[in-house]
Amino acid sequence: MGRVEASDLWLVVPVHGHLDVTRRFLDSFDRQTVRCPLMLVDDASPDNSVDWLRSNGWEVHVPCRRLWYNGVVNWAVSTAAVPYFGILNNDLVLGRHFVAETIRAFERSSYDVLVPRAVNDSDQDALDRARNPVIRSLWRQQGWCMLFRLEAVRRLPPIPSNDLRLWYGDTWLFHHAWSCGLRVGIMRHVWVFHERSVTVGDEASPAREVIEQDQEAVRLCYPWLRKRRPLGRLRCIPRPLRRHILPHIP
Repeated sequence: MGRVEASDLWLVVPVHGHLDVTRRFLDSFDRQTVRCPLMLVDDASPDNSVDWLRSNGWEVHVPCRRLWYNGVVNWAVSTAAVPYFGILNNDLVLGRHFVAETIRAFERSSYDVLVPRAVNDSDQDALDRARNPVIRSLWRQQGWCMLFRLEAVRRLPPIPSNDLRLWYGDTWLFHHAWSCGLRVGIMRHVWVFHERSVTVGDEASPAREVIEQDQEAVRLCYPWLRKRRPLGRLRCIPRPLRRHILPHIP
């Protein structure tokens, strides 16, 4: 705990096409009451995302090869040079106090990992409304927007390089965060709109191929799920992959 400056927080947003969705996210970021550094990581977009983003002044990192979502997570963890950073989906709409309240939450709490509250209402006035700060421990995965203390998340093992196409990066982070004793919390007063599954369609197909071909990878990635109730299992697995993974969990 202690004072956190805006420059101490770095947000990373993976992008793979869907420029209209990314632009909506950036519009909400533009409205923040406090601005922090933002890096867009273009992961082989099939459209003109890179050209448009750069021509409009956004900082874009373009890897020399396709990283997939998991590779972007590994890259962000290893590259971050500030005490706090976040990985955000580009299909989010942020309330205007998102950055300010995230900074305040890290200042006033000892949580190592924080997530905001996702709502189904995209009304900007509702997202922007100021609320009394409430942070609670989180035991249910919510991986579309994760914020970390860098020193804590670097204690976690990286996602295996041979499984980068297996779409389970957020599940990996949550599992190892809980297993390593990191404190995971939800900022119930910080609302974001998440339009689920808008940008995951082209990620799910290659992931299914890997899962069908490599059941050992499934057993390595999800060994703890056998201890959870069936409903808990479902909530911990990315929706497009549930019917492919669950039959192979003891």
